Amino acid sequence: MYPGQPAYPGAPMTGAPMGGMPPYPGAPMPGAPMPGAPMGGMPPYPGAPMPGAPMPGMMPGAPMPGAPMPGAPMPGMMPGAPMPGAPMPGMMPGAPMPGAPMPGAPMPGAMGGFPPGYPVFSGTLGADMYYKPVWTAKREAKLQKVWYKIAKDGRITHKEIKKLLEKFHYRISDHEAQWFYHTLDRNRDGRIDYPEVRIAMQQFIMTYPRYRNPKKAGMKPWYNRGYNWRSHPGFCTQYGHLWRF
Repeated sequence: MYPGQPAYPGAPMTGAPMGGMPPYPGAPMPGAPMPGAPMGGMPPYPGAPMPGAPMPGMMPGAPMPGAPMPGAPMPGMMPGAPMPGAPMPGMMPGAPMPGAPMPGAPMPGAMGGFPPGYPVFSGTLGADMYYKPVWTAKREAKLQKVWYKIAKDGRITHKEIKKLLEKFHYRISDHEAQWFYHTLDRNRDGRIDYPEVRIAMQQFIMTYPRYRNPKKAGMKPWYNRGYNWRSHPGFCTQYGHLWRF
């Protein structure tokens, strides 16, 4: 071995620093920043802005160069177009978008938002009101006469339904008339034939009271509360399950 040579292959030269040690006293450790160099996250030179800080001369809160101004349209948006989710110009805040159903309105395709079946009376029975859940030949003839007079064109509206029921001394609201109509006109084409109206009436009279005819002052047995309608020969037994009394 010659003088100055390492003792064995791979050994450090005589006087050389050990692996991982600084090459000379006072030298920085391997990987450490050079003397005077900024610490991690510090500005690279005195007076330089901190990372993420606004550029010199920029107002606090101003966007970085190249960023859109607050409220400006996004890249690719038409100038003046509303921001996503913003109401259309002239619309009240909270108003539904054009084409959307109003809050509480039935969804498209729903049965008008009405319960199944025909209107059911839920109020207080007045002194001049009573149920008459029977179908007689007299009522049949009257319905035919009224029906063909109101529905001459073979079509009917909820207003005409209301007018028809008034002829039988049934007073229903506009909402109930629409309810009746939506149950009756199942395919929504407005065309109703007489057999359909006849069946509808026989069901309706089971759940809704009528008013006394003012032209008939005489007292009849069924005016009294508690009359046993099931014993009447004209009682609509096919719809007896709808009778609540």
